[in-house]
Amino acid sequence: MNISLYRFGFYPEDQATNFYQTHYGTILPSVTNLGAMIACLGAGPLLGYGRWNCIIFTNVLVLLSSAVCMINNSVVILIGRFIYGMASGAYCVFCPKFVSEMAPPEYRGPFGSLNQFMCTLGIFVIAVLGIPIKDDVTEYSKDSFMVSNYWRVCWGIPIFISVIQIILMLTVYKYDTPQMLKSKADYDSLGSLYSKIFVKEQVQMRMNEVACEEKNDNTKAVTFSETFCDPNLRRASWVGTTLSIF
Repeated sequence: MNISLYRFGFYPEDQATNFYQTHYGTILPSVTNLGAMIACLGAGPLLGYGRWNCIIFTNVLVLLSSAVCMINNSVVILIGRFIYGMASGAYCVFCPKFVSEMAPPEYRGPFGSLNQFMCTLGIFVIAVLGIPIKDDVTEYSKDSFMVSNYWRVCWGIPIFISVIQIILMLTVYKYDTPQMLKSKADYDSLGSLYSKIFVKEQVQMRMNEVACEEKNDNTKAVTFSETFCDPNLRRASWVGTTLSIF
């Protein structure tokens, strides 16, 4: 973070002249987390438009936000990071839902764990990218690659990953989840999807499983207010939320 402050002239600290410059290193990640929080709370209703559509839209947000962050302006980068945070929060809602519904019932546990593993792997990769940066960033010339352009490498990696994901979604994973296809009565696409996953003898059986799951899923959706205020739920909800903060 200090290298970004140094690039904008906000570091060393004695060069910062106002609250914005002094606290920019705190504001930048906070804006990203704010965007993620807003998206996590508001992304649920969008699932009705299709899990596949939501993931494609989120990838577009990543491309847009990463492109905005390539502009060397502190305010513009804040806007880009806020949009990127919204995309990150939306991923946390859309991708687990897509994976859990797409995976066969007997594999949902391992596939759900894989989603969380990949999230932590992504955090680890970004942390590794900070290793080449010296502790004392003032040793760099402001015209050096590490100051003027290395940050673009770090923030440009999501563009590469999103392009790969979009290509895969358009070519390999081009179907929505079985539950969404069933709700739309798109049995042709559902049959095509299952014929690519299972042997011919299992296709009809798996389609019947989806129908049974939908028939048995009569549970009432729980709202956010009920989650945190209902006497039967609020204790576990507040404890879990508090532990997640740390």
